[in-house]
Amino acid sequence: MNHQTMLDLSVGVGEVCTCDTELLQRSNASYGEVRRDRVPGSGFTTKHNEIWVLVPDLLKGSDYSGSMVERSNYNVFLEKFSSVDGVISLGGGYRTYAIALTLKALRNEEIQAVTALRDCPLMDEDNHTEMEWGAYVKQWAEHGATDFRHSLNEHLKLEDDHVDLWDELTDITDDDLKNFYICMRSGNEEFTNQEGYRSVDILTDKAAKGSSVDAIATFIQQLKEDQAGVSQLSLELT
Repeated sequence: MNHQTMLDLSVGVGEVCTCDTELLQRSNASYGEVRRDRVPGSGFTTKHNEIWVLVPDLLKGSDYSGSMVERSNYNVFLEKFSSVDGVISLGGGYRTYAIALTLKALRNEEIQAVTALRDCPLMDEDNHTEMEWGAYVKQWAEHGATDFRHSLNEHLKLEDDHVDLWDELTDITDDDLKNFYICMRSGNEEFTNQEGYRSVDILTDKAAKGSSVDAIATFIQQLKEDQAGVSQLSLELT
């Protein structure tokens, strides 16, 4: 494989950049040390102790770029190929992450499969789903339940006009409230973000707008009946 092949592989996949060879020996390589301003031109010349690397777009991101797709791809790729010579894991400020691949790494046929990202941007759907759900659960526990109660109260004036219902809503557990939220959210609304874009607090507000006093009352009544049924079953089993 030569530099031209690397450039061909990069089309629709990422950027061909340069970096110092010593980055290959370090475990704390920084994305800032990859020079993106020296795009290969005629001759593909490099300076002394400098090499060309391919940085795939769908294997990099940060707090301000990329999404959970890129983060999942990065994790899956490292799990499979971190021990392959010429695979460089890059970090940086604002939780930047990226992968740089040398010519040596790209001679590995499995790693050349990174070009499949042109047609299918997700390397492992199961990993992505697991990460997505983990982030959703984390945000719900941290602030999603509180935000949803606040949004319901704001849109339906529960604390002012339906005090008893509001008291019952504040008494149910966050896990039970999550079931109501899932029922109320729009069918095509999914939690797809890495850390904050289209996050739980945005979706809870939309779900609250689609709710009603009757829907809350029905849900709480059903919850009471379900809990009473469980309690009765427990008594029968003792």
